[in-house]
Amino acid sequence: MNNRHPRNENEPSFTQSAARQLLMLAAGAVVALVALMWLLQALASLVGSSTTAANAVDVQNNSITIAISTEPPQLNSTLATDASSGMILGHVMEGLLRMSMDDQLEPGIAERWEVTETQAKFWLRDNAKWSDGVAVTAHDFIFAWKTALKPETASEYAFLLYPIKNARAVNEGTIGLDQLGVYAPDDLTLIIDLERPVAFFDKMVTFQTYFPLREDFYLQTAGRYGADAQEMLYTGPFVITSWVHGASLLLERNPYYWDQSANQPEHHQRRLYHRRCHRSSQFFQRPADRGNRTVGRESTGGVKTTLAYSSRTRRHLIFFRVQPPPIAQHPQLSFETRDTTGCRHGRAGL
Repeated sequence: MNNRHPRNENEPSFTQSAARQLLMLAAGAVVALVALMWLLQALASLVGSSTTAANAVDVQNNSITIAISTEPPQLNSTLATDASSGMILGHVMEGLLRMSMDDQLEPGIAERWEVTETQAKFWLRDNAKWSDGVAVTAHDFIFAWKTALKPETASEYAFLLYPIKNARAVNEGTIGLDQLGVYAPDDLTLIIDLERPVAFFDKMVTFQTYFPLREDFYLQTAGRYGADAQEMLYTGPFVITSWVHGASLLLERNPYYWDQSANQPEHHQRRLYHRRCHRSSQFFQRPADRGNRTVGRESTGGVKTTLAYSSRTRRHLIFFRVQPPPIAQHPQLSFETRDTTGCRHGRAGL
């Protein structure tokens, strides 16, 4: 007796049909996923930085876009120690001397100077002013250095002032501030007695710890100096006109800066990249050579515009000079701030 079930002729066709349906569903899912990824990328380009990153030098809109890693945490020059703060301070502040584009020492607020084995003497220019129009004097440097050396200030870089006679003892609290070896016979003359011969002392004064502070303004901020744009006075080529913390900085030309003939843009806009967020612009990669570096070229009416930068000694300062014709009369330098999740960006400036 044959107990085998009769063969169902429909079984192979049913299996093939089910397989086809599964393949079609899988293909549809892949297509939907690809479409979703494309849509998300398109949306990200609208709110992200792909446009700005791709146009690091935007001649048409008179802008330059570069990035710094984080918001400056400390713009009080007596306390600042990090590179981001040093970069910003290098644009908005100027000391007695400065480093040129080719890393050579040149006059700043001091128009001439003299350094011997026992003493350094600086003669300040009479047209150097603070950003509120008040003249910069030798007393502003003395106040700043004494502030940095006060034990209660706890400045991590106070030791950079130790070449000044008695500076270390003042910083350690063993003698009073009045014994610091620095004095001003008049508003435009600054004399420093040296603890020991320091052949490179003139180069040391380019560092941010040697920047001036104006006593009346500093005291009225009641401990908030450098905490916000309006809590600072500036001696450099730019002033901070807007600071949205965590998002942006806007720097504009300082109308009281002594060197108005310098080839500087009217506006510097910066955006900040927070850590761990992908930097899509490769514009700002540093070449291996030193001195002037060409980092971007754009065509303006058939004439090439060259953009060069210099990383200044000890300050990580980045300066842009545009050689003829200028990018525009009012070029902008922009940075953006991004968070680590959505990588949003906002307008900023320097």
